[in-house]
Amino acid sequence: RNVENLMRQALTRDLTEALTTFPAIKFDAEWLSERTTQTAVFAAQVVWAREVEAWLECTREKTSDVTTVVLSRLETLTQAIVRTSSTGLVRKKRIQLVLELAQQRDASLTLPLSSPRGAKDFEWLRQFRAYAFENSNIIGDVTLIDGDPKSSIACGKLLDAAMNYEFEYQGVGERLVRTPLTDRCFLTLAQALRLRLGASPVGPAGTGKTQSVRALGALLGRHVIVFCCDEAFNFVSMGRLLRGLCRAGTWGVFDEFNRLESRMLSAISEQIRAIQLALTKRESHVDLGLSVDKHNSNVLDSSSVGVPLAATTAVFVTMNPGYAGRSPLPENLKQLFRTVAMVRPDSRAIARVALYARGFPDKYATALSGALVALFEACNDSLSKQSHYDWGLRALTPVLERAGMLKRRGIGARSAIARALRATVEPKLVDEDARSFEALAQSCLAVVDVDDVPVDINTGQDAPTKLDALCDYVDDDSLRNTLQQSYRRLFDTTNTDNEEMLTASERWLDKAIQLRSILTLAMGIVIVGIAGCGKTTLWQVVLRSLETLDSTPGCAYVIDPKALCSKNYKELLFGRLDPTTLEWTDGVVTSIIRAINANERGEASKRHWLVLDGSIDASW
Repeated sequence: RNVENLMRQALTRDLTEALTTFPAIKFDAEWLSERTTQTAVFAAQVVWAREVEAWLECTREKTSDVTTVVLSRLETLTQAIVRTSSTGLVRKKRIQLVLELAQQRDASLTLPLSSPRGAKDFEWLRQFRAYAFENSNIIGDVTLIDGDPKSSIACGKLLDAAMNYEFEYQGVGERLVRTPLTDRCFLTLAQALRLRLGASPVGPAGTGKTQSVRALGALLGRHVIVFCCDEAFNFVSMGRLLRGLCRAGTWGVFDEFNRLESRMLSAISEQIRAIQLALTKRESHVDLGLSVDKHNSNVLDSSSVGVPLAATTAVFVTMNPGYAGRSPLPENLKQLFRTVAMVRPDSRAIARVALYARGFPDKYATALSGALVALFEACNDSLSKQSHYDWGLRALTPVLERAGMLKRRGIGARSAIARALRATVEPKLVDEDARSFEALAQSCLAVVDVDDVPVDINTGQDAPTKLDALCDYVDDDSLRNTLQQSYRRLFDTTNTDNEEMLTASERWLDKAIQLRSILTLAMGIVIVGIAGCGKTTLWQVVLRSLETLDSTPGCAYVIDPKALCSKNYKELLFGRLDPTTLEWTDGVVTSIIRAINANERGEASKRHWLVLDGSIDASW
């Protein structure tokens, strides 16, 4: 508890300093390096809310003032991302500020030029509005639904729902690109919280259900924990999770909630109802109707003990109703959640803002985002159907990330997109689709009116002291030669006559380069192919090559999941919690990760790969 108080005090001081020294237009590297990401973003939200409300309440002779200021800030930030060299942390902060300011720009354009209601106009009230109080005892007409107004320092508002800002450290993280769909979801979540109920985003996979809840929690400085529900959840384990949420005051998101059995859902509803009723009455404890016997956690003692309840506690559930193996929610559970339907996300708007945040000019980002979405739609219709193909928003995100990396190296806009597509999409295509994809990409990008002129960048300030073979640029010829040498060393070739026989083909080297390229963007990689096609050799050669390039030793831990002879081999892989003693036992994977984190033998200075070598099974 003392650590939490110190954390919140530090973030409170940082927010106060950020508001005091908030730049008028230009966010320099020094100001960004001194601020945490969340306080910099929240300060931008507070300043924007002040400017908009002052503009709405005045005569508004200069109607474009607010939008002009936001656009000027955006222009300086996007130019700094590409044209100035800075640390990766400062660049990530700039990207997060661009995403926030882009949202402010779009929201400012929707505000009415004249309204008799001023700052009470609905178009303004429906926006997320951040406020910080210079004097915590004078907060106007704010009525917080989950905090003490006398001790509140900052809050966020959506319509008539005012929620305390909790100053939970968020780190840098990733920021969600907000669209009209997410704004509508935010309104439903906020109104559910105002009524002290839960909320239930419903929709197919990839529509942003869980991410929307996490994004609202980040806006309010809340700690959000996501639980992926499966058949292992039972009444006792759910009770433990709910008690933990009540004590910590965090938001709990139960993903795929309708995967639980119907009888389980009905029993859990009583506990959730008890939490919501206690929150409505602003009680400090809640009776969940059970307590666990210390000697046997499966025995429920009827003499219930109240659990401490923090006012910031909230429970959310997400569901995919149309999928197999899902249970319908019982009526008593439906009444506890406000439902919001999450339909297909606006991929064009998301791609446009994401490209803009990575240094692409707005007019280029608009044109290129439309071309990318059209390309992915054409691929979904034209290419063959493979189980590992995905042409949705999740597949588009790595392309945008790679394009931003290439743009920062000074490559032109069109070339950056084309190279990003080759680096991220082509590796997953089967041979017959690769040529078709190349033709589709050329046709989609050819119609885009974009100047493909390289950008002059300043590279003298951020020269790395040590090469990172994954994060830093490596020349293609140098990488290809290193892969060829590693391929030969893998077979321990000592006879010069055999070296020619063990030369890797160009096609195989292309796949190795693609694997290295994908590793720069993702932590998890799936190498797909028939038996004996060289999958194991591929990752072994790439690992050796990375070690050659940056002198970082590579360690591989090869595990065959199906070699664990047990019905519960998932527990043998990832560990289990004993239901009687509540003692945790590591599995094979978790024991390796724990040993790496312990760093008892210098593991921190090595590159570690966990290789699950076997047929892919949904159970693990």
